Amino acid sequence: MREDRPKSVTIKDVAKRAHVAPATASKALRGVGNVGPSLVAAVKQAAMDLGYRPDLSARALRSGRLGIVAVAIPQMPEGSEFRNAPGFWERSIHTLLHEFLRADFCTIVTPRIGAEQLMKVPCDALVVLTNDPNDLAMPLGHHPNTPLLVIGLDPDDAAGLDTVVDGNYFGGGSAVVRAALEHAVENGAARPAIIAANEPLLPLKLLAKAATRWGDENGISPVVATTNDFFQTTLELVEQGCDAFIVFGDDAQPVLQAVVGAMAAADKRIPEDVLVAANSSGGHATALSPSITTFGRHGNELGRLAADWVLLGLETGVFPPTALPHYLVQRESTTRSS
Repeated sequence: MREDRPKSVTIKDVAKRAHVAPATASKALRGVGNVGPSLVAAVKQAAMDLGYRPDLSARALRSGRLGIVAVAIPQMPEGSEFRNAPGFWERSIHTLLHEFLRADFCTIVTPRIGAEQLMKVPCDALVVLTNDPNDLAMPLGHHPNTPLLVIGLDPDDAAGLDTVVDGNYFGGGSAVVRAALEHAVENGAARPAIIAANEPLLPLKLLAKAATRWGDENGISPVVATTNDFFQTTLELVEQGCDAFIVFGDDAQPVLQAVVGAMAAADKRIPEDVLVAANSSGGHATALSPSITTFGRHGNELGRLAADWVLLGLETGVFPPTALPHYLVQRESTTRSS
């Protein structure tokens, strides 16, 4: 039960309650230093009992930081919500904002990279989600000495930037493309195809660029197609002789149903005649028959990684290059009996 608290509870009050030094209490609440788990628990309980809240203004004065992170995001599809949307980027952004909130940072979000309002805001760090290097001219011009985290930029376009965190398709999302193509060829494909939804959040040029690079290195020319009609496009690619289909689409269930339906209409068996793999982490991949091989990256992990990069960098002054590992789960749709 919370006790009546004084007008202003300080870290000294918390330390006294937990029977530790103020410095130890501060470290325990900030999650830094070598403070044992039992002491951390005791300090947090004392803070909760007393209703302690950190004085962010005082912290900012001591550290020279403002406690503000500015986040510029792409225009989200109409009706999307950070908290409940199923899409990769919505999950990434929601987790990113949640992690900043947990660290007592105020986050200012704008849906447009070049929003003039964002450029006027002093901040400790700037996070930009984009796959277009031209979007960085204004942030770099207005915040030349502010740590800049770019999520989604191809590494080739990242020269001069502190770091790039790869997203699901972005940047080293090229690693995802390469892994999917290699998996298809290793399992018997001779002419793989990448089908991507024609959506604003998908960096279609980067998908094509990554596929072309991989093809040049391996002497294979993968087909890259964008579409709003996965059923019809799949039929056309089957007619062109494609024998593996690597699918990128944020709304995975109807996309996979369309691709699988097109194979049935073309009288092609999965995996005997064609292979299918999809960028998906949803249960619909296992609900289909045959079950669909999936690949990609986890949006929540990307959000946490990006927040850690900013928060640890501000604490230590070191902002190392980093990338998010990808996953590939092989299922029936790419497993051929020997």
